[in-house]
Amino acid sequence: MEQTVIYQPIVKIKDDLFNVDNISQYNLCLKLDNEGVEVGVFDTKIDRCLVYEQYKSLRRIAYTQIATELTHLQRNHLFLGAGFWQKVCIILTNPQYTFVPEDYHHANYSAAFLRLTSDIDSEPYIMQHTQHASQRCYSHFAVPKSLYEAIQRKYSLNNTKYMFVHQTSGLLEGLLTKPDRLEGSCLHVYVDAENIIISFFRSGNLQYMNTFAHNNSTNDMLYFILLAMKEWGLEAEWCKCYLYGEVKKSEGIATQLKKYVKEVQLSNRPKNINFGYRFDDLDEWKGFDVLGTYHLTK
Repeated sequence: MEQTVIYQPIVKIKDDLFNVDNISQYNLCLKLDNEGVEVGVFDTKIDRCLVYEQYKSLRRIAYTQIATELTHLQRNHLFLGAGFWQKVCIILTNPQYTFVPEDYHHANYSAAFLRLTSDIDSEPYIMQHTQHASQRCYSHFAVPKSLYEAIQRKYSLNNTKYMFVHQTSGLLEGLLTKPDRLEGSCLHVYVDAENIIISFFRSGNLQYMNTFAHNNSTNDMLYFILLAMKEWGLEAEWCKCYLYGEVKKSEGIATQLKKYVKEVQLSNRPKNINFGYRFDDLDEWKGFDVLGTYHLTK
């Protein structure tokens, strides 16, 4: 029998406007990965983030076990176990994803698209897709069947709307709120516990988004960033690198990258979301993908 994962809270922020009695008016975003859970709660009437929480598991969780571990967390949480949200969005971080131009999109071809780059046959998956209309593309991704069915069981009984998106879709929507950064001189680097996601735009259009395992190595991160710069013809003298996610301001990739790139900036939050003073101590670049996902739930 699998040992129950104990989740350690890393960040817990709750806005003064949050009211557990109003959960039916809120959207819940849950990011699930091998390392833990991130939570975002949003009031869609005022476009305000009311809750942001981050939990780290004490051991790595297999994707096939995430549904079980999420249930344990929900049972011991003040409001995560509620089943009557306005909408629930489950954010996946697994490597089974790809972006497909609109002209080639077909819902029934998800598995064929994903087999070009990913293993989707070793475990049972449910195929899903997300439209990015402004970019004229779709994200196709695979949801572990056990997780899909667990979410379906929990929320279908309460007629709660639920959806699945991939982390990269939330990141993309967050980046699109900052059109001044979507020119050919900018590179976007999102850092997670296990991976970095590198994105590049030209004239506001996504050209490249890829995920790399960094093995907790700053040198690995540097290698992938410099490789992407070379691939897209970005020169160190004029390239701007924006950093997001699990980045420390005065160490690691934030300082080492400055040795190779003239301009490195830690990002601020996605636009069009309001925050109260409780969020003042939270790094602006943290949780960017979860916050960006809010725009997909509206």
